[in-house]
Amino acid sequence: MEIGDRLKEIRNSKGYSLRDLSELTGFSIGFLSNVERELTSPTISSLEKICTSLGVSLAEVILENREGSQGVVVRASDRMEIFRSPRSGIRWELLLSDIRNQTQLLCLILRPGGAYKNSASGHEGYEYGVVTKGAVQLQIGEDRYFLKQGDGFYIAEGVPHFYNNCNPEDAEIIIFLFGKPVNLG
Repeated sequence: MEIGDRLKEIRNSKGYSLRDLSELTGFSIGFLSNVERELTSPTISSLEKICTSLGVSLAEVILENREGSQGVVVRASDRMEIFRSPRSGIRWELLLSDIRNQTQLLCLILRPGGAYKNSASGHEGYEYGVVTKGAVQLQIGEDRYFLKQGDGFYIAEGVPHFYNNCNPEDAEIIIFLFGKPVNLG
């Protein structure tokens, strides 16, 4: 089941109209309708706000997590794209998320020439990563590194950082975030 279908199913089971959900979240009815129809890819923070308003966790919606489950498996074909910027040449995919433990496992795909810069003040939480395909330039604070497949890194809370793919092929980085969810857009 797609994320939008799952959100609509939960909303209907609670007896909420799109107007009710709009009032709870502060999002427009049009935006919420587009999310449910898979016409819009919301940011993680927007999706979390919708889930919180519906009284469910993001993990329950994305992973259809069931009570008593001892684990979750997400197939590559089931990854959720949470942000894309053709202009910047980047795409973020959510692999796993656990709101209770404030953890996220993400995949950042950088097209040739693609770049992603975190805010000038960094973000809350800690970031760990490993390059799984290609190579990237990574700037952490004032320090610059060239990372290739298999290289890993750690970024402390609040430190600005910048990813750049100056190679002729796509690069992929698996990133583990621990702490408050980050707005990637």
